[in-house]
Amino acid sequence: MSSDTVLIGYLPKHIVDATGTVDAWWRFPGVEEICSVSECISKSPPDWVDCWLHNTDTWLFDDPGAAWWVVPELEREHYRLYGYRLLPTLFHESGKETALTLPEIKAVPIPASFVRIGYDAVGYWDEPDSPLNFDHSPLSCNYMAEEYPVNRYCLVDDRDTARAMARDFATGNCEPGPYCVVEVWTQGPGRRG
Repeated sequence: MSSDTVLIGYLPKHIVDATGTVDAWWRFPGVEEICSVSECISKSPPDWVDCWLHNTDTWLFDDPGAAWWVVPELEREHYRLYGYRLLPTLFHESGKETALTLPEIKAVPIPASFVRIGYDAVGYWDEPDSPLNFDHSPLSCNYMAEEYPVNRYCLVDDRDTARAMARDFATGNCEPGPYCVVEVWTQGPGRRG
């Protein structure tokens, strides 16, 4: 199995301030923002899919410009653009790890203005011949940020911890289903909205 992550695309998401503007159950010590891959807390712009600027393989955007285009100009200060790199491994409930076959990805390389902010272990809808489908991010969705050493973005800092989390989450400690590891990048320090 590959130990390298693969760039799968870009997505703008609403910046969720975790220091006081969200419900108390999303507050974790040291966490300032929820930057999870899932849509449960940090959401994409409304109706972005209707623009049909995303690709149909990963349901992400191949370049930052197309990703920003779906965010209304007056709302952009409340969003941050993310780049996602996927570890092409699925972690299953049985404890088994399998290679995840990816479609041809046409995303432009992550620009130099982006920085890696951490890793997320996220549920994956394992359906043959379907685009990449991410589900829950247990660090924020299932309060696992209380069990793992998370950074200010509610992500973990290293890939080995993310792999261990994906294994743990898949074997029954969170939402059911296989899990994968996503390396999360963003375009510089974000603004809060």
